[in-house]
Amino acid sequence: MIGLLFSRYLISHEPRHRSRNIRILLGLVFSTLVLSTVLSVMDYMQEGRFDELKSIRSFPVVIDGGEEMYDELIKKYSDRAIVFRYRTGEGLLRTDGNTLPVLIRYIDDGYAGSMNLVGKLEDGVLLPFSIFRALGSSYEINLSRLESGNRVRNTIRERSFNVDGLYRTALSDSFDSSMLFMNYDSAPSEALYHLAFIPLTIDEDELYEELKDKNIGNVIFWKDAEESLYGAMLLEKIVMLILLSSLFLIVLVEIHNDANLFAQSRKRELGALYLMGVERRYILSIFTLLASCLALFGSLVGLVLSYVVLKLIPLFSSAFYGDALLLDTASLAVMITLVVLLSALLYFNSFRRVLVNSAVDAAIREV
Repeated sequence: MIGLLFSRYLISHEPRHRSRNIRILLGLVFSTLVLSTVLSVMDYMQEGRFDELKSIRSFPVVIDGGEEMYDELIKKYSDRAIVFRYRTGEGLLRTDGNTLPVLIRYIDDGYAGSMNLVGKLEDGVLLPFSIFRALGSSYEINLSRLESGNRVRNTIRERSFNVDGLYRTALSDSFDSSMLFMNYDSAPSEALYHLAFIPLTIDEDELYEELKDKNIGNVIFWKDAEESLYGAMLLEKIVMLILLSSLFLIVLVEIHNDANLFAQSRKRELGALYLMGVERRYILSIFTLLASCLALFGSLVGLVLSYVVLKLIPLFSSAFYGDALLLDTASLAVMITLVVLLSALLYFNSFRRVLVNSAVDAAIREV
């Protein structure tokens, strides 16, 4: 009997109620489509940004120190990760009377950071294109570095270096404008030593935990090194999720109005069901399940359309280079679950008010 009642109300024969249900379904489909598509595109763009950071500035896993274990770690991880070393320091670059503070990376032939390079690093420096343009036609720079002195421990020395080549990275000015590259062997003793790992056949989280357990230096995960940027991008996604969720609020308002109108229009039927011995909890479960099915069906149709749209976007936009756009299943699952539960709650509350004793008695008298 419960199943028959459910099927009766699921496909309403009342034109006004049926049209309201269609509007609700279309609203759910549209809201799910927009939410899932925007989140997937945002995830793709953020992952691309993170990949650039991990290949240029903050490598997936970096050990500060551990120089004495360099050869051993290369042998151990050669089949699971790219392992390379570099050193870092600071300097002052003088150009046309201006002094520019710069960071210096001392690298060798094993350096695996991503860059577009013109020339070859030997005993000079690699300059970013942006700084080279400021030099005019000069292929020589004056660079001051902190080095070991004779009488005092450290002293700042200015020296001239040839420009061996130019480079550009995908991070553009956020990285290039303040970074120079020099030969690894030219690093002063004060330069910090780093050992970087780029995973090949091992997960970066697993690699981080494995190296951390070895106690061979300060092991830094890229998310920690880029904590501020990673947190900002995560906040951006949360804000976008909240803003797009407002589309579902409009649909929920429509569901609330529909539930109230539907409950009021079914007073006499509810009274008749109660007289026939159908308990209140069964009556409530029918309409709660009805709302849940309505919300779930609309959301699932929206997900299917989103999947199709995400497959089509790379075919018509060169910005995605043919890469696959994936659904953010975790966020969508949470959002759809909330919509289904809230829809069920709205229907439950509307019919509960009608089924209180006074309302039922009035309905019974009308039967």
